[in-house]
Amino acid sequence: MPKPASPARTFKNAAYAHLAEVGKALSSGPRLEILELLAQAPRTVEVLAGEIEQTVANTSFHLKALKRAQLVTAERDGLHVTYALAGPDVGALLATLQAVAGRHLAGLEKLTRAYFADKDGLEALDKDALLARLEADDAVLIDVRPEHEYAAGHLPGALSIPMATLEARLELLPRDRTIIAYCRGPFCAFSADAVRRLRALGYDALPGRRLGAGGRLAVSARAVQLGLRANMAQFTLLVVVNAFVGAMVGMERSVLPAIAEGELGLAARSAILSFILVFGVTKALANYFAGRGADRLGRKPMLVAGWILAAPVPPLLMWAPSWGWILAANALLGVSQGLTWSTTVIMKIDLAGPEDRGLAMGLNEFAGYLAVALSALATGYIASQVGLRPQPFYLGVGFVVLGLGLSLFAVRETHHHAATETSRLRDPAEHLSAREVFRRTSLTNRDLSTVSQAGLVNNLNDGMAWGLFPLLFAAAGRSLGEIGLLAAIYPAVWGIGQLFTGAWSDRVGRKRLIVAGMGIQAAGIGLTAAGADMPAFVVGAVLLGLGTACVYPTLLAAIGDVAHPSWRASAVGVYRLWRDLGYAVGALLAGVVADLLGLSAAAYVVAALTFASGAVVALRMRETCGGAAPMRGAILPARRS
Repeated sequence: MPKPASPARTFKNAAYAHLAEVGKALSSGPRLEILELLAQAPRTVEVLAGEIEQTVANTSFHLKALKRAQLVTAERDGLHVTYALAGPDVGALLATLQAVAGRHLAGLEKLTRAYFADKDGLEALDKDALLARLEADDAVLIDVRPEHEYAAGHLPGALSIPMATLEARLELLPRDRTIIAYCRGPFCAFSADAVRRLRALGYDALPGRRLGAGGRLAVSARAVQLGLRANMAQFTLLVVVNAFVGAMVGMERSVLPAIAEGELGLAARSAILSFILVFGVTKALANYFAGRGADRLGRKPMLVAGWILAAPVPPLLMWAPSWGWILAANALLGVSQGLTWSTTVIMKIDLAGPEDRGLAMGLNEFAGYLAVALSALATGYIASQVGLRPQPFYLGVGFVVLGLGLSLFAVRETHHHAATETSRLRDPAEHLSAREVFRRTSLTNRDLSTVSQAGLVNNLNDGMAWGLFPLLFAAAGRSLGEIGLLAAIYPAVWGIGQLFTGAWSDRVGRKRLIVAGMGIQAAGIGLTAAGADMPAFVVGAVLLGLGTACVYPTLLAAIGDVAHPSWRASAVGVYRLWRDLGYAVGALLAGVVADLLGLSAAAYVVAALTFASGAVVALRMRETCGGAAPMRGAILPARRS
């Protein structure tokens, strides 16, 4: 008869049986790979299935085994489940297992060396050698993992250049320094593949020691959060910067048409409005390149470059001896505005996330266009007191100094916020070509293309109001001070209104505000064209401002609703290309019609086009707020800590 087990033996048998459950859960290659991926960032089962090249059913089976052993956690959102490591000790366990296997399994060591070292001499730098190279400032560290893993945590000072986008971002990498690439764990092939590709392209490149399963936890930066509350300091700073951007264009609004007629002797309306045409074309093109550059180079470099290009504008406007010099100044101003305003829009969309997008755009445009109004009012007043030049443009020097200083020393890069939003999407990142983004935003996507045409017509009427209304007011006998006041009312109402309409569109939807706004704009333009006295002009300016407040931030928010975060900056650039071409179209159309038929006739034509554009939105565009547009995947909630 067998001897009964002692209490100690019973305890040990039970304890080791429980311990064996963990070993059993780890006894599968795909499960170990899943743990390594989850050590970098949480993922859905669909994303994991694609990354380990298994079916969703098989991946789900492995995840259930890991969950039974309490190595992973799961959080459900509708039909989708997001998995994460149960704790940092799970990552440490995997790292220990990898280290033990590497030291004691000759076959694993031989296999790893054959792929990473012997094949191309890709022996990884250890930690001390890596730090020495970085401290000597003769190397650049790049993280070749996907962007959402970089956003979850990365080595200090590393650039995010995912393997999938390596060749598209080569301009970020200097050829006179060594490029050191790192990725996930000891079996991650990204860094070796990146180094081989860089060497083939003529770069001096080395692989860094891979992070390992616990590595992300050791170097993790503070988690990137989305939303206005979480990013209030940076968001507020960008609002201030955008106010200086708006002030730069506002300083022309009440003064430049008077300079053209009074000092430089231009008579033809189309010639006077040529400065708006030049501004519109250059700004439109700069918008497009700002969007592409923001996706490829980062947001902050575009912002700083825009302010540098703005520096010569105030002196040129002060001392221009001919209209050609004024046009040159407006070409520089257009490029500067395209880079700076587009970038602040993109950065605010990045920070706000999907929940506060309309409010974010309302605050952005409020700051910009209230500054346009205040700057127009200030320059108009200064001009009425001391003359048209140079004193009104002294303000511009201050705007450049403050805007450039804040952008250089206080604004931080926001590209990683877009990467974080991408990581929460049901759909993976789409790396579209520039041609495909342009095609979708301009033609093939019914929502994006409808928004683009509405943006063009909106700025068509703004270009007309900028260049033609001061002449119409002057023809009605208004003084320079009154013209400055009227030039300020429209953007002031527009700017203040956006404090409310942007957030309103988050609740009631984008489409109805756009349609209503285009109708109100048409009514305001028509009333101004028919008016003959100050009260009529004031009411017309208020209506035009209210209508534009409904439309402007809502169009930008709709672009953010539909475009995937991985190519959203480029889509914003394409949209703003078409929108700001409206300045050029409006100046050309209004100038030609005014020369042929008169100032009022030109305004009536623009009012009719504005109403027709609103009808196109009503008939063609779908509601985009709340994920109605089919292109985007649902946003998964942030993992609770």
